[in-house]
Amino acid sequence: MYLERVTEVMNINPGLDETFGFLSQALHRHLVKFVFNLDIRIANGWSTHHMELDCMSAYILETQLSELWSLLNRTGDTQRNAKAIITTKPLTKQDSHLYLQDLGSSGNDYDTNQPESVTETVVISEAPINAFAINPIQRSDVVFVTSYGINEVDATVSCNYFTNTSAPREISIQEYLPQSENNAISRLAMSRTPSLSGAAPAMKRDISLDSINQLLKRSFQTSAAQGVTKTTDKGLRLRRTTGQATTLESHKSLNYYLGGLGDSSSPEVVVQLYQYGQQQEIVSYSTISEGKLIKCHFDPYGAKFAGADSRGDVHIWKFDAAPSSIRPCLTLRQCHQGTISDFTFLNSSSILATAGLSANSMNICIWDTLLPPSRARVKSFQVGEAGIKSILYSAEHNILVAGGRKGNIFVLDMRQDISLLNTFPAHESMITSIALDRQSNLICSGSSRGKIKLFDINALHLEVPTENNMPLPVLDEGVGVVDIQVYNNDYYTCYANGTIFKTTKLDRI
Repeated sequence: MYLERVTEVMNINPGLDETFGFLSQALHRHLVKFVFNLDIRIANGWSTHHMELDCMSAYILETQLSELWSLLNRTGDTQRNAKAIITTKPLTKQDSHLYLQDLGSSGNDYDTNQPESVTETVVISEAPINAFAINPIQRSDVVFVTSYGINEVDATVSCNYFTNTSAPREISIQEYLPQSENNAISRLAMSRTPSLSGAAPAMKRDISLDSINQLLKRSFQTSAAQGVTKTTDKGLRLRRTTGQATTLESHKSLNYYLGGLGDSSSPEVVVQLYQYGQQQEIVSYSTISEGKLIKCHFDPYGAKFAGADSRGDVHIWKFDAAPSSIRPCLTLRQCHQGTISDFTFLNSSSILATAGLSANSMNICIWDTLLPPSRARVKSFQVGEAGIKSILYSAEHNILVAGGRKGNIFVLDMRQDISLLNTFPAHESMITSIALDRQSNLICSGSSRGKIKLFDINALHLEVPTENNMPLPVLDEGVGVVDIQVYNNDYYTCYANGTIFKTTKLDRI
């Protein structure tokens, strides 16, 4: 009967959304009852079988139940879902009433067990990732570079694909509550409704027929609006085979990014300008250099950009497509006697700070490019005896923060009298990346051993600055942090094993 009705609808209105809606309605009720009954059977039979959680997860993922389990698993971690079923106990009508009453009529009461953040996997690459960048206009567009080329991914799709994250995605209890007491499906609920009285407080929920109905209904609605995403889709949208790409940098406000190419065997370095989603490069900037390009950065206004190479030179280009802009408008030679590890513009297109390694320990230098090259270096600091690896500037606080190769953080006051404000040990190994969370006034530092720490930027002048304990991904010892970028409440962290995670801070209401 169902198939006859579907055929009739498709013949009358081929391709319309009504066809999908009818299929959803026809299958939805039966799928809800199936999931609910399966949930009850597992809960009842667990006490006699005692199957290990890992075995249970492997069994489900290797059978025809994998698609259904993938749907349910989007609401949390496999282990958590399994434990939720294991600890199920019969819930009486009175218990249900008290449980909903405790949540409050609005459902927005503050939950002290709410996690501070959730972490999702954005990329798992077979090759080490050299650098990555985020589209400032569409934050779901992530580009990363490996030795094989430049890849663009849709982070929304890739996060859905990689379900086993280091910190499982948490969901609100409101998602499991009935939207209406008059819901027709809810009247079919069986008297034996499992609860989560023995589970963790943050995950307690009412696994009723109605809650499963709402979950599946939302899944159907999402599929109808956006199309069903294939389980094999890792979000890869574009792949470019390039030369030895070493660095990436997004424009401050436009959907363009720079890709630095070239190695020590090439007579020149090339910086190519790409647009997100477009295969062909727009402009190729180049200059003669025997060094490998290390970093690329735009100035605060996006009018110029610069690239630093392994010979200690900094090349500055104008950001336009005029033939005269293909070559650098200025080159600062031998900014450091060794390699430049990082640099940053200081709230201007003409003043920048470089970090690296010099024999005289002048490892941080300030440059004014409006002055003649012989007098362009206006200030230098003897800090970090082993060199400086990473550096950033906070215009709001007018400070320069640098990470040393021995794990120390150096704070420089950039007001009229530029001076060293503080030095403190932050890590036990080299600080490979530093990022600024402007919303929360936090400095985020990552080390070569994979440790990430957060410090209150307003307390950096203290001998022991205040640390923030927001959980961030921690991999095996020795898997170092390659890069960290922060956008609003999202922390993107890249590791040496080819993984990129996105950790989102949750606003507690």
